[in-house]
Amino acid sequence: MTGEQQEEQPGFEQAYSELERAVQTLEGGGLTLDDSINLYERCMKLARLCSTRLDAAELRITELQSALEQPPTSAPSPDEASADVPY
Repeated sequence: MTGEQQEEQPGFEQAYSELERAVQTLEGGGLTLDDSINLYERCMKLARLCSTRLDAAELRITELQSALEQPPTSAPSPDEASADVPY
């Protein structure tokens, strides 16, 4: 692993907040060309991280929704359940 991969990555909220601040800094100007390029590179990494986290969250929500929409396998069907009820 590289040193970058070993570093703990920020959570989505922290990465997004840092990305917003970095974009404001870039838009404000006043940076040297090298500083601007380095900050732009950091922005791209943060944007990729945020996108990956959002994709993972969307997948998890989709999986949860699918699990909730499937009928339980151990519960009797409505026809089976009503057959046991005397009238």
